[in-house]
Amino acid sequence: MPTLLYRLGSLAYRHRRRVLALWLAVIAATVACMVAFGGTGKLDNTFTIPGSESQQALDRMHTDFPASSGTSAQVVFTAPRARR
Repeated sequence: MPTLLYRLGSLAYRHRRRVLALWLAVIAATVACMVAFGGTGKLDNTFTIPGSESQQALDRMHTDFPASSGTSAQVVFTAPRARR
């Protein structure tokens, strides 16, 4: 494996302009495909898992604290009930 990587690296160095042109062509093709097939539209960052405890906590935050409804939580703590 080291020999293969050495050969690949030296080949890329010897033909560095061609390698650069190839990478630029790959990037340009990727961007062109994104534009052509609608990859630059609106992105959706919402993620829900209905019925999970975390989702229930986020829904409760939305109803109880509407000012912070756009936030997300990765860890939810539950305090034990007070003993009387």
